[in-house]
Amino acid sequence: MRARRVFDFPVEDPNCVGRTIVATWWPGRNYQVLTLRLDGNTAIERLTRCLEQGVPYIEAKPAPERFLTRVSRCDIKVLTFTVPGYDPLADPLYERKYPDVEEAKIGHTETVGLLATGRLKLR
Repeated sequence: MRARRVFDFPVEDPNCVGRTIVATWWPGRNYQVLTLRLDGNTAIERLTRCLEQGVPYIEAKPAPERFLTRVSRCDIKVLTFTVPGYDPLADPLYERKYPDVEEAKIGHTETVGLLATGRLKLR
């Protein structure tokens, strides 16, 4: 599957490293490649850390900052939740983690390139 078009969207959110849509030749088969910064200081992250560390919530150390690239299906309007029978949050087609922002930017570009040329293995 080779891409018909690749659309890079400008990044306005400080937690978003990159957002790209890859449109294929099959009608209705589009993919969103999204790379995000995961903050280790959110309430759910701290709760998870306190359970892992066996300490009270107040004493839990925050998780280190990390980055995540996910590929999910989307429609022509770049909406991921309108694809029938598909939940992009529960079932990403591809996922990759990075320790820092520079590796995340490089990884996002590599993921888009592999998906556009049809060499990325999706679930």
